[in-house]
Amino acid sequence: MLPARYLAYCPNCGGPIEEERLRAGQACARCQPEPRGSLRPGRLADFAQARAALADWVAFFRAKTGVAPSPLQRSWAARVVTGRSFALLAPTGVGKTTFGLATAAWLAERGRRSHLVFPTRLLVVQAAERLAAWGAPYIAYTGKKRDREAILEGARPIAVYTVQFLYKNHPHLPRPVDFLFVDDVDSLLKSARNVDAVLALLGFGSKELAAAWGSLALRSKDPAAAEERAEALRKRARGVLAVASATARPRTARVGLFRELLGFEVTAPSLALRRVTDLYEPHFGEDPEARFRAALAWARRLGSGGLFFLSGHRLREEGSRLRDFLNEGGVPSLVYDDPGALDRFRRGEVAALVGFASWRNPLARGVDLPERVRYALFLEVPRFEIELGEPDPRGLWRVAVALLPLLEEPLAREVRRLARRRPPSEAGIRRVAEAIAARLLDPGFRARVEASPEVGLRFRDGRPVLIFPDVTGYLQASGRTSRLTPAGLTQGLALLLADDPKAFRALARRLAYLLEEAPRPVAEVDVDALLARIDADRARLAEGARGGSPTRVRAVVVESPNKARTLAGFFGRPARRFFPGLVVHEVITEDGPLLVAATRGHVTDLALSGGVLRGRDRAGFSAPLPSLAPLPRGAGPWPGLPRRPNKPPRPRPHPGLASGARARGRRFPARYRSRYRG
Repeated sequence: MLPARYLAYCPNCGGPIEEERLRAGQACARCQPEPRGSLRPGRLADFAQARAALADWVAFFRAKTGVAPSPLQRSWAARVVTGRSFALLAPTGVGKTTFGLATAAWLAERGRRSHLVFPTRLLVVQAAERLAAWGAPYIAYTGKKRDREAILEGARPIAVYTVQFLYKNHPHLPRPVDFLFVDDVDSLLKSARNVDAVLALLGFGSKELAAAWGSLALRSKDPAAAEERAEALRKRARGVLAVASATARPRTARVGLFRELLGFEVTAPSLALRRVTDLYEPHFGEDPEARFRAALAWARRLGSGGLFFLSGHRLREEGSRLRDFLNEGGVPSLVYDDPGALDRFRRGEVAALVGFASWRNPLARGVDLPERVRYALFLEVPRFEIELGEPDPRGLWRVAVALLPLLEEPLAREVRRLARRRPPSEAGIRRVAEAIAARLLDPGFRARVEASPEVGLRFRDGRPVLIFPDVTGYLQASGRTSRLTPAGLTQGLALLLADDPKAFRALARRLAYLLEEAPRPVAEVDVDALLARIDADRARLAEGARGGSPTRVRAVVVESPNKARTLAGFFGRPARRFFPGLVVHEVITEDGPLLVAATRGHVTDLALSGGVLRGRDRAGFSAPLPSLAPLPRGAGPWPGLPRRPNKPPRPRPHPGLASGARARGRRFPARYRSRYRG
């Protein structure tokens, strides 16, 4: 086979290069005269520098944590050293927080500034403890005025604080920030102001934000021009943003600015990396005392190392009552915010901690104790209960959406039509609200609502109460039992005492979609064998075993963008990252992250300009050396190549003519017959 010469494929300068050099991973003769010699400044030289920085980061990570980083953590670090912002959309327990802390400490040794943002003060304290153990220079805000002033003055290269601190103090924070790590993007996206604060810390001003909004508006009209404008804006970033989440649900339009200015999207990820056995035990219609007794019986059987969760809508007093009940039954317990609760649980002085299954609760979001946490027990279905007060159009509109399966077809069609509009019209909402108010006064309709197995609506003292499951709270709370450790991904157990049939059915339906398996009845599982696997994982972790990591990063390159999007969609809901002329779909699978990209056609074609070079093969015979030129992305044949002549298109009747109307099975209106003659 004859060698080829590529006209614009030198990985360093983009000039011509021979096939032999490309196969050897070298640059062209102009950029690298000697095969093993030094490189001229260019893209390949930048890559070599980034590769050396990544190797240094890996050595630093191993020295501080005692273990090698997982392939997933290495891929995140590679994005940091190349200056690319990204989203760490991965399940709980795969090492996102450890990566953020280690990267900030590594950058601090090189004189770079990092800010670490956490959802709760408990997580700030835990992060500060780990940074202190590593000897990293940091300041953590835990409520003291001097710490706040030190952070605002930039006294240390690492600042650790909460999302609430960012919301209140972002105008006074030092900027730009070289590395901004947000441990919980869910809480950050609750306020549009937080998005603006993050972008400002990365060096974007009001002019860049206005241009980004213009690029967003242009995408529906001219996507290519919008992407070109966005790529120019991304070059103005002064730092790297890494946002971590396991259940991201963006609800503000400002999240689109991350795509325009930083080149990535925040979406809800797949949740394959999770070894939690989800079980349930029916307790429908029982009072809380009966479920308390059942929880005590399970605590005695499952043993120490449990997290007990009430629903997020409960008050703190309910948690204290459960704690006292467990203590009286012989199970030493504390509420998560009792003095020294976490330390005493870590040391084994108490057998269980009590908290609430909500993304706001520190016990559900911030506990990372794989050696101690063995199971999570939910005393009720995690859910939201919203009691609607005085009937108002907006509240009745939410009731209409909840009642959609029980509405008659004309009204249901109107609700579906309005729900497709963003936002729905006020006049339409008022019409639907009047119809719903009339139906809620009908005793027969109320009886149908209460008897329905699907509709999450109840009546309390004559007022409607919306009930829907808190899937995020359940996933976060149960994820505390399965963590990625040096011994591998630990086995966990989540047991749900189902009290509300409607909320449980809705929760099981959502979990079956997200996890591909709904919770199973506890009677169908050998609990003793499951506990043996759980304890075996903890024993291997205590012995210092190294079980490796299942998070290998794989890349697939296809030709069609539609094929790339479809292939990534087979494994979940992919996130997208944007490069010049390239879109990469990223999704989490059971074997680790999968990156899918498309070439959008042939990569090269024969060049018709510049002549044909001649070369000699090993036998000494003279032969032509073909030159290959790169094709523009999405282009068809090279413009100089002849095209196959196309046949003229078959004539089709005008859609308004009678022949076209008859072809579609409709009668041609008489008022148009004199206008169209054919």
